[in-house]
Amino acid sequence: AITGLSPSSVTAGSSTFVLKVNGNRFVSGSVVNFGGAPVATTFVNNSQLTAQIPASAVANAGSAPVTVAN
Repeated sequence: AITGLSPSSVTAGSSTFVLKVNGNRFVSGSVVNFGGAPVATTFVNNSQLTAQIPASAVANAGSAPVTVAN
């Protein structure tokens, strides 16, 4: 389960960035989905993942759901 995101927001039109996803029960095969699409994910430990969010995913203003699939 996700307990926090860092950063919690970015400005529309931002460049590619790393999203830290904090939570629990993550495994080495966990994949972060940003706005419904899987993104490159790095397993840090069972309570943190990092995800590369492409600039194209934040080109327009709005919100994007973040989920994790184990």
